[in-house]
Amino acid sequence: DDASEWDEMEKWMNRSIFGKFNRIDLFPPYPISDTGNYLSEQDFYLASRKGFCRTAHYEVAKFDYIAKSRKEEAERLRKRINNLGYPTYPIYPTRSTPQKTQPDPKSSNTGNPSVSDTFYNLYLVMQLPDFVRNKAKFKGKVMIRHGEDEMETILAISDGEEQVKVELIQYNSKHYVNVFEGIIRSKDENEEDRYRYFDDIPENKEKAKKKEDKQKELENINNKANKNWYQMQEVISKKPSQNKEEESINNDANTESSPKVGLFTINQLLGMVFNNFEVICTVEYFPEGYTDSQGNKAFPYLLSYQYKVVSWFDELVDNVGGVIK
Repeated sequence: DDASEWDEMEKWMNRSIFGKFNRIDLFPPYPISDTGNYLSEQDFYLASRKGFCRTAHYEVAKFDYIAKSRKEEAERLRKRINNLGYPTYPIYPTRSTPQKTQPDPKSSNTGNPSVSDTFYNLYLVMQLPDFVRNKAKFKGKVMIRHGEDEMETILAISDGEEQVKVELIQYNSKHYVNVFEGIIRSKDENEEDRYRYFDDIPENKEKAKKKEDKQKELENINNKANKNWYQMQEVISKKPSQNKEEESINNDANTESSPKVGLFTINQLLGMVFNNFEVICTVEYFPEGYTDSQGNKAFPYLLSYQYKVVSWFDELVDNVGGVIK
């Protein structure tokens, strides 16, 4: 069992005293200490409420991407010739070198990816439980290791109004492309951007509405039965009903709006990676913001994730090599 199909609760169970401690290389047992208890409690909280942080990758049609990149490069060159009267760089770009500076987020210039390269769209995928609208905060980092290349790509992520804020700390332009307008995506629904509550997703909203309508129908039946019973008791005891003014005040108090709280879902394209890579995510999550209701500093929930992507050929070579040894 490689643990690839384990959900968050199975991971927690395996790490706790109830587990069999399978795959301790990926999910080591919680230490017997106050820190271990804290980590176990918070992981159980997240797992029981469907909270997680991970990334997902989807292969891109390489020939479409290369053709699109060269077409865009030729178009940029044409514009420069028209504006300046002469070209300032060749039509086909050369392989670029690793960069530490902030690149143009609208640029799709990757150097010159080879036909033998494998391209993946990399997505950040999170579910945050008990997310309080206009209060909840999160911040963290996504680190991408590119095979044997020592230069890593590091992204800082945090909450935004309509999408996750992503800042490039450093990037390896030989193996990573920042997200840009017009980046090729498949029509798979998994590649749709989401930054909203779980029950606001159309299919979930429809299910929730049906459930709510059924609940209201039952409540109306119960309320009608209760109302008839109270009216009968009032007639028997001849006690006057609550005055209208007080009843109006109570109704107004009950209808006061409160901030929405629920499971918040995120699915956002970070960029494109080439060939083998490893991703490490670490995120601090504050459901009610950086301070609690008493104004004290809030403790965050810690979410983390790590996985490695290798080509089937490299995996086959590793396995064969292992057998030979």
